[in-house]
Amino acid sequence: MGTKDTIIAQLGPGRSVLVTDVNKDGVKEVYTTAYVGHKVIQFTVAGNDSVELTYIFPDQPSAYYSEPRDIEVGDLDGDGKLEIIYPVGRLKTDFTNHVNQRGYQVWEWNPSENKFDGPYVIIPDTGMTRFRPENFVVDDVDGDGKQELIHFEFAFGGASDGVYIISVEGDFESGFATVVKEAYFPTHSFAVIDGVERNMAVVSGTVADVDGDGKKEIWFMGNNLVGNETPVWFIKAVGPNTYEADTNKIVVLQSANSYPLKAVAKGDFDANGKDEVYFSFFRAVTTTESVPNTVYVIGNLDNVDNFDSTKVKVIYSDTTDRMFYLFNLQNVGNRYLVLGGYYVVYEAEFQGGSPLEPTSWAVSKIIDYDPVDSAAGAGWSGGIWRTGATNDLDGDGKPEIILFLQGITDSLNKYSENKVLRIYEKTVTWVKEWTVITPDDYELYQNYPNPFNPTTNISFYLPVDKKISLIIYDIAGREVVKLIDEQEFPKGKHTIVWDGKDKNGKPVASGTYFYKLKFGNFEKTRKMMLVK
Repeated sequence: MGTKDTIIAQLGPGRSVLVTDVNKDGVKEVYTTAYVGHKVIQFTVAGNDSVELTYIFPDQPSAYYSEPRDIEVGDLDGDGKLEIIYPVGRLKTDFTNHVNQRGYQVWEWNPSENKFDGPYVIIPDTGMTRFRPENFVVDDVDGDGKQELIHFEFAFGGASDGVYIISVEGDFESGFATVVKEAYFPTHSFAVIDGVERNMAVVSGTVADVDGDGKKEIWFMGNNLVGNETPVWFIKAVGPNTYEADTNKIVVLQSANSYPLKAVAKGDFDANGKDEVYFSFFRAVTTTESVPNTVYVIGNLDNVDNFDSTKVKVIYSDTTDRMFYLFNLQNVGNRYLVLGGYYVVYEAEFQGGSPLEPTSWAVSKIIDYDPVDSAAGAGWSGGIWRTGATNDLDGDGKPEIILFLQGITDSLNKYSENKVLRIYEKTVTWVKEWTVITPDDYELYQNYPNPFNPTTNISFYLPVDKKISLIIYDIAGREVVKLIDEQEFPKGKHTIVWDGKDKNGKPVASGTYFYKLKFGNFEKTRKMMLVK
């Protein structure tokens, strides 16, 4: 790989990561959202501890959109075809002329044509004054056999703040899918407790069953912009499309504001059939407060209705690093909690016993990138892996951690242009780094001789084994001949000879021609001259 991944640099730094297998071919894909450029990028495991950039979803117009800040996989319409889902937010308040320029983009995999169909756009409520989720969840919360999308609105104290629970009736492919708003729980001026108005901008949430009764809850945290505190609350499913929440169950985690985006994970580390929910709070240092990095856990409840502040436990607290900001808390196989921050990553390994006790965790720093002369606010983002039970990209039994740099810049360009996507495999010290292959790593060389008559050599380099096509076009863009047609070639440099003839075996006329190397969803083209 070159010193600069120009393709990734153009896409911009990442915000969120998803690992899944949408086409169900047994090879996992990594999906990342770009913090700038309003893009979503697909990487595919390529073997030998490497991933390859294989698809870039169509761009969105930046004038009216905010970047996609989270990404999930689901089957909202229940047709058995998986969907990649991500929000494209609308920060401006003028929706009159741009009512369709906000919502969740749903891209459904079409197995018969081996491509994504979409985007199908859904929104929790067309009357929302703002649409800006930092986090959302797809799950069958109420146990009715249909997935719900749980939207956490982060409107900075706006009237749209709250938790929206929606589902889809109909099928996306048919064009008749409609949104059903199963429930809405506002968090804007929604309660006054101990004389403090609760005005929660919701930033992080998950779905869990903390009392093991078979009924799920939606747990979430946010910012009380009025009271300068960080509260946590939950909504419980009590039946199909039926949910309840009690404002008396709000618990304040910290008497300080925080923006711990995606700072939530769930697990059942002690395998007792009851989930734990983990929240992290990043270190806040201002003129009036100094709050440590903290990891809280809620779990092992006999009845969720008995939840109160005594049920919230602290399992870790630290004041040395700004470590828990942004997308930063992940359960890896019910063995590790991975805690990501500005430019550090910590691992909390479960030692057995009760996950509610700090002595049950061994915490150590596993990655530390000094940002050199990075500007304030620079940091890691989006890179903590959110996968299923295996937590293993390539099937070798070792979990990986995926990191995507957000916002780190420095005069040496140490981070802003060099390998902004990084994947580390679990070894004794978490130090084995994967190779990230991009279209930049494919080479299409200038033909030789050039000009030529009547034959010329066309060489190319493949960084991995790949099905490719090599096609000659005339100056009008018409296909002349396919020298290679979707054939598998091994990794390495190859040379093909063109004899100056078209697909019918007839010599072509003098003039300018183009030769194009197609590999997956990408291509490279060069020009050559035939002179007789």
